[in-house]
Amino acid sequence: MRVPPPGTLKLDRLALLADVRERLADQLPQYRDAEADPTDPGWLLLEQAAWMVELLSEQLDQYPYAVVQQFVHMMGGHLRPARPSLGVLLCDVGTDGVMNLDPRRPSPWRFFTPQDEDMESVEFVPAESGVSFRSLELRSLCELRDEELMVVGPDATAEAQPMALWRQDARRSRVFGREAIAFVVVTNSADTVVEAANAAIELLNERHIGWVRFSVHRDSDEQVTVLAEIVPEESFARAAPAGRWKGGDLSGDWGTLDESTWTPTVTIRNHPMLPAHLHHQFPLPGFEPNQILLMDIPENFAVAELLERQAQPVPESVVKAMWTTLANQESRLQNYRPMIKRRFVEFEDDEVDEPRWIAAAVESGSFGKMMANLPKTIAHLRLTSASKKKHTVRVAVVHHGEQEGAVPLPDVIPLKADGTRDKRKAEVSEAWRLALPPRDGSRVMSTVVAYDVDLAAAHRELLLVVSGTPEAVFANVLLVANMPAVADGRATLIERNIPTQVSMLHEDLVTPEVVRELLEGPISSGAADVMRRLALSHFSVPGADAVTDWAGVQIDASEGTVTLNAPDREGQYRVFRPGVRISFDWYRRTHGAAGNQPADRIRLVEQPPAPATPSLDAVTNPFATFYGASRELPEAAMDRMFGPTGGVPVLASDFERSIRQALGARGYGWHIRCWTYAERALVSTALWPFGGAGAEADAESERVRARLDKAGPETLLVVLGPPDGQMSDADLDWARRTVRAMVRRLAARLPVVREAVVTRFWPLQLEARGAPPTDIITPSYDLQNMDGQLRDRVGRVAASIPQATLVLNGAVTHVVGHDGVKG
Repeated sequence: MRVPPPGTLKLDRLALLADVRERLADQLPQYRDAEADPTDPGWLLLEQAAWMVELLSEQLDQYPYAVVQQFVHMMGGHLRPARPSLGVLLCDVGTDGVMNLDPRRPSPWRFFTPQDEDMESVEFVPAESGVSFRSLELRSLCELRDEELMVVGPDATAEAQPMALWRQDARRSRVFGREAIAFVVVTNSADTVVEAANAAIELLNERHIGWVRFSVHRDSDEQVTVLAEIVPEESFARAAPAGRWKGGDLSGDWGTLDESTWTPTVTIRNHPMLPAHLHHQFPLPGFEPNQILLMDIPENFAVAELLERQAQPVPESVVKAMWTTLANQESRLQNYRPMIKRRFVEFEDDEVDEPRWIAAAVESGSFGKMMANLPKTIAHLRLTSASKKKHTVRVAVVHHGEQEGAVPLPDVIPLKADGTRDKRKAEVSEAWRLALPPRDGSRVMSTVVAYDVDLAAAHRELLLVVSGTPEAVFANVLLVANMPAVADGRATLIERNIPTQVSMLHEDLVTPEVVRELLEGPISSGAADVMRRLALSHFSVPGADAVTDWAGVQIDASEGTVTLNAPDREGQYRVFRPGVRISFDWYRRTHGAAGNQPADRIRLVEQPPAPATPSLDAVTNPFATFYGASRELPEAAMDRMFGPTGGVPVLASDFERSIRQALGARGYGWHIRCWTYAERALVSTALWPFGGAGAEADAESERVRARLDKAGPETLLVVLGPPDGQMSDADLDWARRTVRAMVRRLAARLPVVREAVVTRFWPLQLEARGAPPTDIITPSYDLQNMDGQLRDRVGRVAASIPQATLVLNGAVTHVVGHDGVKG
């Protein structure tokens, strides 16, 4: 739909002159109170220009609006089209496979919301191809904090979302409740070892250590196991031999091993029969050395219910001290070097939330590495089907708030079928990230960061170790968009070499311009890259290349019309001769704002028949879909195009002033320089570093150079940063978002500048070959007639300086002579 006509377009010359005088007064205060001088040639020119504007604007009202509308369209004025929504799906997999999509055809996997009395069904399609789906079981979600292992998932929503582990209230893990260390001795004299171990244990019992229980087990004629179990209630064996206390203050034995001062860290259990002031408190020191004291214990209370051990394993040094202590009691044990195996509590199958990976992590040393830089969150995932070759698993981590800049990649610890760690490393790469509205209704967005994990064929389980405290961990995550494909099936015969307009079956088409406007929002670069690769349309042309992604075709996305033999918005022109029949195979449309669906709304899936893989048993969206918007209303478009303008920047200096205001206090003191297309086109330019044979390349400068090579008049180059020193990546990312948001607001009003390329400013030092020149006014972009070499703040040097060239992303801010004397 075209922009409707405005009211009168006539501009009053007196109002224009008053506005000019007000602006001059801001720059030249003498104009504010001075009387108008009719002989001033400058003012005479302004009056003449104002009269011409008034005359021409009045004549513009006499033109038919169809003519005016063509001018409006040439300026980029049209109804802003509907934007599709984006979201994520969790897929419960029936058959493993990789979702490979043919870019020439629509996806056979389609996802729907159920139709009800209030809303029609809304369709979503995969936005990415090559995603690997595996049949997985999400077993537990744990957190390491304060050197303790806490269980934080799964919770009650796990049944509704089988591929999600949501964080719930933390509780101390019970896996270390009966930790045991087995010392396995291989010998040809088992009887001697059993006799010596029993003698050592008998002597050790007289030391009343209390919290550790030793026992001997003869496994065979060649093997004996000495088992050391951490049993805190054993410390009360002397005070309450029957296992129940008579009431009052209770003392327990709490000694130490040889060559160690370690004892288990315990607290008093939160038991309803115990006084409230004792809950979660540490025991007091006893009246005698190597004892603990518990006050006001009720009568007939079971001592086994008193203490709760903190969820942390026995340190390696203490494990060695256990055997050393036994050997010190009995010299015959000193000649043996036992194998050491750790044993932990074995849980029933219905206790799925407790971690089953502790033994593998502790014995391999991975648990000790996890204890660095706490807190950490560990998700345990198990593959329910084996693989004969290398494979990839798609997982995602949900963070609270929008994640800016780089997010540390999670560590992946692969486990084999027997539960032991595999030494082969699992590679992790970030696929994309997307900010979505949170489930709790707060104003802070949640960010879903998707990762692809490459595993070997032998890997059956994996531990995903994430720094911090994320909201959830997902598996089999897919990025989807409300961009269903329309199978048109019609054909149009070109009869003349003039623009031919065709109406599509639907309005609100998805075109490259629509995707570009969508990605101008707060969408991360990873998700934006995925969306740019998504095929948008396919039209068959006999005897010629197909028309893909609307290239060379003029489109009105809001009205749903296509004009053939007319250039697209990029100026690309596709010539169709008379007699050519064009088949409209398929193209995409969107539901606009109706695509913003609440969480758990997408539940239906259409997929190719067997044996195509992957097959999906169920899908759901854990977060609401977002970013969808309906087409602009005609009234809003008219006000945007023809309403009062305010201060619209036109010159480079205008943009610099607007950007400085937008950056605010964070950009205070920064150097800001805007280069318009006219400046870049009329003068020879260069980017720092200049390059050449043997020169060090700069990835950012190369990206800017590539973009400027394709940029047209609507692209503004913005260079900013502190005048001294190097700009950080975080500041640069923030500045890019701020400047692009400002440009989007301006483009919505008057699309003279549609996009901004933002890069960092490089302050350069000129090291002159002779005496420092005195005629260079810094900062200087003009490199003409400069003699010497240029050096930046990171030490890169340009020995040769291009002549008659403006450096766009840097300027000479310091000049020194050959002897180091500053100019």
